[in-house]
Amino acid sequence: METDINASKTRQQLNDVAGKMKIIEARLSALTNNQTKSLKLKPVALPKVASQLPDELGYSLLARRADLQAAHWYVESSLSTIDAAKAAFYPDINLMAFLQQDALHLSDLFRHSAQQMGVTAGLTLPIFDSGRLNANLDIAKAESNLSIASYNKAVV
Repeated sequence: METDINASKTRQQLNDVAGKMKIIEARLSALTNNQTKSLKLKPVALPKVASQLPDELGYSLLARRADLQAAHWYVESSLSTIDAAKAAFYPDINLMAFLQQDALHLSDLFRHSAQQMGVTAGLTLPIFDSGRLNANLDIAKAESNLSIASYNKAVV
C-alpha cells in the first residue's frame, strides 16, 4: 500500500516536471525566436553503477561517522569530568601578590611612602567536604557510564 502511494506521488511529480518543461521550452522559443521542436531535450540513459559493498568494512570507515565521533567526544568529556572530580579531593594553595600606589594628592603619587605591597597565601583543605566531593565523583562516574553506554549503542 505504501509503495502504491509512493508510485502515485512519483507519477504526479513527473507530470508536474513535464508541465514545467513545456512552459520553459515555450519561453525559450519565444526568447530565441526558434521553434519548440529544435529545443526538445533527448533523454539520456544513466550509466550503470555497480552497487556492491566490500566484503569487509574497516574500523576507519566506521570511525568517520559523525554520530560516533560526537559520542566519542562525549565519552572523553565525561572521563575528564571524573578527573576533575578526583582533583577536588586534593588541597588547593593560592598565592597572591599585589603592588599599588596610594596617595591623596597627585604630587604624592610617586613617593616611596605611597607604595604598598603585599603577599597573601590561601590554603583550602577539603576535610569537611568529603560527602559532597564523593557525591560529585559518583555523579561524574554515573554520567560517564551513561555516555559510554550511548557510545556503545551508537556503534551497534
